[in-house]
Amino acid sequence: MDNKIGLGDLLNEVLSKMQLEIKDLALMVSLNDTKLERTEGLKLIYPKQEVVYSIPKVNAQELLEKVNAKEELFNKFWEMYNKKVGTKDAKIKFLKLSDKDIEAIFKTLPHYIRSTPDVKFRKHPLTYINQRTWEDEEYIPRTIEVKVNPFRF
Repeated sequence: MDNKIGLGDLLNEVLSKMQLEIKDLALMVSLNDTKLERTEGLKLIYPKQEVVYSIPKVNAQELLEKVNAKEELFNKFWEMYNKKVGTKDAKIKFLKLSDKDIEAIFKTLPHYIRSTPDVKFRKHPLTYINQRTWEDEEYIPRTIEVKVNPFRF
């Protein structure tokens, strides 16, 4: 028994499971020049069932409400930030942010605004979003622990 198989025959066997085949005879001859050693432990595994990909159903009204809510949050950000440059690009980038990131922006934005009271020294809004400035340590609000001496009168 011949213990070798041509690469072309192996590929055709695999492709036949997907209802495909190599029709170019010159290619098959070329591929079959490469012989592979057959082994007892080698088995090709194919799914026994067809894989059916399903697209989740989306409620258009819920999606529209989410987009409108994010747009309202952008408008709030835009008013707070108060540097009206590059609205379109900043809005596109803002709407792609996760809810968690937007929440973090609104926690840190007042600190950033206080640290840059002169608007001309603030970053452009798009730069603020692209550089994820809300994650910078200096703008993260800190709680100050005040130790009170209970024995003080």
